Order: sequence, then structure tokens, then C-alpha cells
Amino acid sequence: MTRRGAVAVSVLASVLGCSNPVGSAGDRLVTRAAIPHLYLTNESAAPIYAVVFDESIAALVDWVPCTDPSTCGGIAPGATTAIRYDSILGFDHSSGKAIVYWWHLVPADPQAYRPDSIRSLTVRLW
Repeated sequence: MTRRGAVAVSVLASVLGCSNPVGSAGDRLVTRAAIPHLYLTNESAAPIYAVVFDESIAALVDWVPCTDPSTCGGIAPGATTAIRYDSILGFDHSSGKAIVYWWHLVPADPQAYRPDSIRSLTVRLW
């Protein structure tokens, strides 16, 4: 294999290895849209924290993930939460899509937490 071919294979493996937007098996957030709610189900073993924006404004919002598990309102393992469409930040009937950003919290030091990584899902609302 040529050097160029090896680089192409390496890049392809990296892209495919990182292409699962909902995490690895056992580390998933499952979404289901049913007017007037968007349902988020935590299929992982740890609480999931999430924020949802209408797709039309998601790129414009400068937000910071919540890092305090006592105030973030996480979704417990195995639990489902319902979010009314009209409570989605920037909800607009014309877009029909929302972006769900989600993460787990991991200890940053003995008294603080940080997101493990920020994942995103685009969901069709209707």
C-alpha cells in the first residue's frame, strides 16, 4: 500500500469510528417526536444532561453546558423526559427540526464536574 493509500485508510477509519452521533452501545440518548412533545430516553448507565434548540437558531446561540448535577435536571438511567415543543429554545413552527445537545458529567476535581463530551442529534419534529 502506498503512503497516500495508508493515509486515506487512516482518515476513513477515524471518520467512521467517530460517526455515531448517539454514542457507543450502552451510552445512548434516544429521541422520539410526537406532537406536542419531544421525548428523550436515557439508555445509558449514567445521568444524561441535555439542552434542545430549534434548528433555526442553534448555530446562533452562545451557550455553556450545565455542570452542576444538583441544578441541571438530568435524565436518570432508563428514564424518559418529555419536552413540549413550545418550550424548545427558539421553537419555530416553520423549521420542523430541533437539535439536542447532550452529555454526561464527570468529576473535574473533588468539588466540580465537567461534560465528558458534547454530542448532538438532529430531530425532525413533524
